[in-house]
Amino acid sequence: MKNNKLILLIGISIILGGIFFFLSKKSDKVDSGSDITAGIFSALDIESIKGIKIEDADNSVLLSLKEDIWTVESLGGYPADYGKIHELVFSLTRLSPGQVLTKRKELYNKFGLNAPPEKDGGSVVFFLGVDGNELMGIILGKEREAGNQKGGSGQYIRFMDRDEVFLIGSEINAQAEGKSWLKKELTKVKEEEIESIVIEHGDERENIVLKRAKREDELKLEGDRPTDKELKNYEISSIGSVLQNLMLESVYSENDSDLKKIDFNITYIASLFNGSVYRIESGEKDKKFYIKIGIDYITPLVEEKEEKEPGKEGENEGEDKQQPELFPEEMEAKVMESNTYFSGWVYEIPSYSGNKLAKKRSELFEERKEETE
Repeated sequence: MKNNKLILLIGISIILGGIFFFLSKKSDKVDSGSDITAGIFSALDIESIKGIKIEDADNSVLLSLKEDIWTVESLGGYPADYGKIHELVFSLTRLSPGQVLTKRKELYNKFGLNAPPEKDGGSVVFFLGVDGNELMGIILGKEREAGNQKGGSGQYIRFMDRDEVFLIGSEINAQAEGKSWLKKELTKVKEEEIESIVIEHGDERENIVLKRAKREDELKLEGDRPTDKELKNYEISSIGSVLQNLMLESVYSENDSDLKKIDFNITYIASLFNGSVYRIESGEKDKKFYIKIGIDYITPLVEEKEEKEPGKEGENEGEDKQQPELFPEEMEAKVMESNTYFSGWVYEIPSYSGNKLAKKRSELFEERKEETE
């Protein structure tokens, strides 16, 4: 009898232990994060977001919305890439419900979810209100590893004011380096819109002058050419196309003390058929290229068209009917706006663009190839 009671007590103990273990695990692990994530974001009004601060263990960047323009405050208030900011805000505020893995703080390290600058911390994205107050903070942790491969299976996140660790189905890239958020495009000038290009060097023998009379013509090199060498036409083409997609890598204030030693001794001048004149001064330091950009406007001369013979007014009606995109007053206002945008800034640009802007005349020629029968 005593043995039966002992067996019964042992059985009850095992059952109670199992129930306790089940309940303890259930309190640590929530079945679904859908209700939680929905509740968190329902309290956030996207229209109230006036700034974004991103921090990791090494860097910090502040993005601000001023007069409907996003700027990189940590880089002097230079315009930010709106597309990147929109993508970040949309991806975070439209997170699909994620799986809740744990609430245990001692496991944050495993998921890369310690707040920086702690070891193994993630990057933190703070949404800021009109006065810079923090509306919400989200820590972006490690990407989930699928087998032996990293990434492709989601990312771990948690909210600053909550304990839950979520696994979401996508990866969110929020870099804390300021230049990652800059608006990179500087100029977008089609090569056929350029009437002439002049590249001025300290040594006048290295100056380059390219001209053409009409848009459909090719840019031609002016001046004498060496008789024992031939022209590299692809170099001419590269000089003409450099403004088509000129991008920056970083930006600095014109008054930055680190730029004082740069000699902006090369000038690239591109005159467009519409009257715009781009003037780009360039210099080099530590194998990096830096430029300043200015734009002028000169009202283009309008050639008088020949009168057509009677009875032929309708012929070739569309011929030579190119009208200026804007009237001179509008073009002048547009140029002034662009000058305001570029004024006070020095841009670091990729070396391949810098080399084109600083091309020397001697670099346009190569040894004449021997003709083979």
